[in-house]
Amino acid sequence: MLETHAYALINPLQVDPANWQDLPTIPVVPASFQSQPELFPVLLKLNDLEPAVRIALLSRAETWEHGSDYPWFSALLDTPAPAEQIQQHLASCMELHQLTGEVDLIRIHDPRTFRHLRWLLDEQQLAALLGPVNTWSWREPNGQWRNHRNTTRSATVFQLSLQQQHQLLRLGEVNATLQHLTRVAPNLHDDDALARRIDILLAEAWHTHLLADQTDRQLYAIQALRFHPDIHQHPFMRKRLEQVHAEAISYVGACAELDEPAMHRFAEELRISKDRT
Repeated sequence: MLETHAYALINPLQVDPANWQDLPTIPVVPASFQSQPELFPVLLKLNDLEPAVRIALLSRAETWEHGSDYPWFSALLDTPAPAEQIQQHLASCMELHQLTGEVDLIRIHDPRTFRHLRWLLDEQQLAALLGPVNTWSWREPNGQWRNHRNTTRSATVFQLSLQQQHQLLRLGEVNATLQHLTRVAPNLHDDDALARRIDILLAEAWHTHLLADQTDRQLYAIQALRFHPDIHQHPFMRKRLEQVHAEAISYVGACAELDEPAMHRFAEELRISKDRT
C-alpha cells in the first residue's frame, strides 16, 4: 500500500519517536502551538525512501502494532504536492478559531477523528479539508484500511458551523460508545450511520434530558441502540430519567437495577403498543 502514497502521518503521542526519528520527516504544527511540536504529527516523505526501506517500514509498522492499540501510520496520503504545501495546509486545518479568540484543535490526523469527519462534514468542507490531497487512507478500529478520494476541488477555507463544532466535541464520546457497543452488541455494524445515530442520541441526552455526565449520556445512547429506538418513551424509563433530577443521582445509578431481560421486556411492550396503534 505504501507504493501508492507519497506521504504518511505519524503521531508521536501514539508511536514512540525512536521508531521513526531515522526517517525523513517534517513536523506538522499549527501556528498557535509552535512551542509544543511534540504534541503534533510528523509528515513522512515516502518518496524520499529507497524501495527496500519502504518494504522494511511495513515490517516495522507490523511489529509496533503487535504491541500497541495504535496504528504506526495515522494516515497515508496520495498527492503530487510538495511536502511543504501539505505541511502548511494540514497545520492550518488543525486550528479552529473561536469568536472568543480561543483556538481549539481538530486532530484531523487521528483516524478516530478523521473517520467521523466523512459524515460530519459536507462535500465542500471535506474537499477544503483535504485540499491538495487526492486520497486519504486510514485504519479503522477493526484493523481494516479505508480510503477517501477527493473528487471535488474547493477554493474555500475550511470552516465548521457552530453545530459541527459541538459535534466535534462529542467525537470522544461517540468513539467511547462505539467501543462499548463492540463488546455488548457486536451485531451492530460499526459504520458512519451508527456513529451519526450515536451523536444524535448523545445530543438528545444532553439537551432534552440534561444528563451532564458523559457516562450517563453513553448509557442513554446504548440503551436506545441495543433495545429499542424509543426505549426512553417507556413509562418505566421516563421515571428513571425523572429520578435523576428529583433525587440528584446519576442516570447510571437510576438504571442500576435494570437487567437485560427487563430492557427487552420494555422494548417488546413498546413494539406491541405501536402495533396496536
